Amino acid sequence: MTARFSIITAVWNTEPRFLRELTESILAQRYPNWEWCIVDDGSTRPETRALLQRLGGRDPRIRVSYLHEHSGISAAQNRALELARGEFVALVDHDDRLEPAALRLVARVLQDHPDADVIYTDEDYIDTAGTPITSIRKPAWSPEYLLACAYMNHLTVYRRSVVTELGGFNPDYVLAQDWDLALRVTEVTDRIHHIPEILYHWRRNPTSAGHEIAAATYWRKRCHADHVRARFGPTAVSQPVWADGFFWTLRPIEGRPLVSIVIPTVGSRRWLRGRGVTMITNCIRSLITRTRYERFEVVVVVDPRTPPSVRRELAAFTSDRVRLVQASGPFNFSSRINLGVSHTRGEHLVLLNDDTEVVRPDWLEAMLELSQDQDIGVVGGKLVFPNGKVESCGVAIALPDADRLPYTPFWGYPGYHPGHVASLAVNRDFSAVTGACQMVRADVFAAVGGYDEAFEVDFGDVDFCLRVRELGYHVVTCPRALLKHYEAASRPTGGTNKRAYQARWSKAEERYWNPWAVIAQDYAITYPVPPVVAGPHTRAPAAVP
Repeated sequence: MTARFSIITAVWNTEPRFLRELTESILAQRYPNWEWCIVDDGSTRPETRALLQRLGGRDPRIRVSYLHEHSGISAAQNRALELARGEFVALVDHDDRLEPAALRLVARVLQDHPDADVIYTDEDYIDTAGTPITSIRKPAWSPEYLLACAYMNHLTVYRRSVVTELGGFNPDYVLAQDWDLALRVTEVTDRIHHIPEILYHWRRNPTSAGHEIAAATYWRKRCHADHVRARFGPTAVSQPVWADGFFWTLRPIEGRPLVSIVIPTVGSRRWLRGRGVTMITNCIRSLITRTRYERFEVVVVVDPRTPPSVRRELAAFTSDRVRLVQASGPFNFSSRINLGVSHTRGEHLVLLNDDTEVVRPDWLEAMLELSQDQDIGVVGGKLVFPNGKVESCGVAIALPDADRLPYTPFWGYPGYHPGHVASLAVNRDFSAVTGACQMVRADVFAAVGGYDEAFEVDFGDVDFCLRVRELGYHVVTCPRALLKHYEAASRPTGGTNKRAYQARWSKAEERYWNPWAVIAQDYAITYPVPPVVAGPHTRAPAAVP
């Protein structure tokens, strides 16, 4: 397939040196089948207009049009869209730069996937001198991440017919029109591909319209609020988080589904310092006293080695809501999970370690909001150590070394660090999530046959997520589901099952996390933890009927 690209650029009083740099980067493209549709949005700067007039005669592939008055970026982009004749349109801002291989690599994806409707690449920020500031590494297609922020951004290439059928750029979202377009396009197609290469250089130019922070904040908030209400109904809540342009979506829960929380335990007598209770007791207490969504049951799978004193503690919780299941044989975490699930009644399952503790009372409803989405197979929470540092919020399946074993990218980060492009602050896809806190629908759990009991202790959670993904589901992290994790009290150490994991998954492709993403992190950055707000949920009864 020989695709033709129409590069769309709206210009308004651009500094000539930046426009010249952009021009040279487009003329340097190693893929020749392109046209550049430039629309001047009523520039008043004489040198900008003079440069545009010269550009019009420099190359027959460059076409310049002029609006008589300043009408806004959406109007200019729509005019450029009218000029476009290519099958695909590439959105490029007036003061940025493309890598020479950008269009060639996009064309290569189209050769392999001729039905693709959207292709996006990684990018970096450059300053006014053109010096790189930081890189933006993106996951493969992640609907939840796009709903949380405009992560696709640059370079994004769309099939032109899809954009025109949706009416082009919406002038109702000034400075958020590109995010609005991405949200609308991805509601009608999932033929979306990511190129994990930095092919676009986004200039952090304080004089550029895209960097008018106060105005952009307003339009992004409006864009997000309108989209979540249109998609999830009038009771859905748009909640800003961390910095401008990042959001949580609090969506209504359909009906009042029962959630079954399965907790395997060896009944360790390890005490929680300063509280005089064992880990499992602390876990159950926190579930009962701190969880706002009340329609849940707890199934505790008790190991035969559990001391009598701990058994008595557990017996004190026994009720219609908290039930004990006796396990037998040597400890096998996967078999304990499967045994516990076989005794559940809920439509949704939470697989939870016994050394966890609820922090945010809305943790369960936050996960349930996502678990009810039929495209999502597994939801993972955000776990922090007792000292507040991050233990896990997403798992990458292959550390780029000889062993290619899973790892947690944010291990040891300060608890309120936002992570790379808010990856610790908002929902997004990962290849896997830790089994210390997973939610999955009961029908999905059954469809993959539960946990593979060949993984007695380690890697069973990652294996489970990868098998769910093979069925076409997304695996999503949910930082709003915040729990404390005392780590490893729920199981013995050792027995890593390393070879079993490598035999099955050593060639699996990691598409959601790039290890280079951590290089530019600033540990001084923090984000305020949003408050627990009244979401679109009806309070459930105090006990499971």
